[in-house]
Amino acid sequence: MKNLYQILIIIIFTTVLTACNRDKALEVENLPVIDLVATHDFETPVPVARLTFVPNSVAPWLGRVILLGKDGKLYSTDIEGRGPKPVGVGPYMDVFGIARNNAPGVFFAINKENTIEAFIESGDQGYFSAMIYSGAELTVQSFCQNAPARLNEVMVLTSDNEKIDLAYSIIGDSNIEQSIKSRTPNQHQSDASVCKADISQPFTLKDDILFMLDPVNTKPAYVVNINDGLSIRGLSSINFMNTTKFNFGGVYNEGATVFVDRDEQRLVFISNGYVTGKLADIFETPTPQ
Repeated sequence: MKNLYQILIIIIFTTVLTACNRDKALEVENLPVIDLVATHDFETPVPVARLTFVPNSVAPWLGRVILLGKDGKLYSTDIEGRGPKPVGVGPYMDVFGIARNNAPGVFFAINKENTIEAFIESGDQGYFSAMIYSGAELTVQSFCQNAPARLNEVMVLTSDNEKIDLAYSIIGDSNIEQSIKSRTPNQHQSDASVCKADISQPFTLKDDILFMLDPVNTKPAYVVNINDGLSIRGLSSINFMNTTKFNFGGVYNEGATVFVDRDEQRLVFISNGYVTGKLADIFETPTPQ
């Protein structure tokens, strides 16, 4: 099966090229519509402010989803929403999971003191333990959620709106050492958009409308509707979303995108493999003459 992003590039290049010959500024009403159905959903124990994925390369179905409640508390669950487990003390402001090869899952959280804490998975039941964290002292306001996922690396935005690439060395199951790989100062200190320059997911949300992105120039190319499945409700009001390209087992073997319902305590998932197939069908279907 073609890679999702390769398909997107082909489809969107053709669409955007044609549209731009008419008008350089794409208008919403001129964009084609893609109808998707929800793959899965579940209710959350608290209203969710942030979330992240922690993949498991050995047993993908044991990968975890970390939920950050609006109350600042953390919970670990799986992609089916089963048995949420509390993590850490908190309160926290942001979370970010990293990928590891053949090793327990690790994720980071920013606390109210704007410093980073690290947690490592302990056992197969979804519990996490705090790690001993060492490295350069940083005052961090958020993780760059749209940055491409990389092994043992994360991108953060400091309180001075400086984008920093951090690398980690994990020693045993209790110690983690941080080092700074690179810094990107923000020339506009009041503008935190420097953190959002890297697009790693095919969707973007703007003015309450869900778009499919052109990964080449990060401009919308499709308007997306998420409709009801056979027994799963879609959604029309999205608070925010996140994505993973890593294998989470079953229908999520190519990853997933999760949408946080603005109106209810609910998460709605769409399989990346399903999106890939949907786009392949559209691209391969001849246009009626």
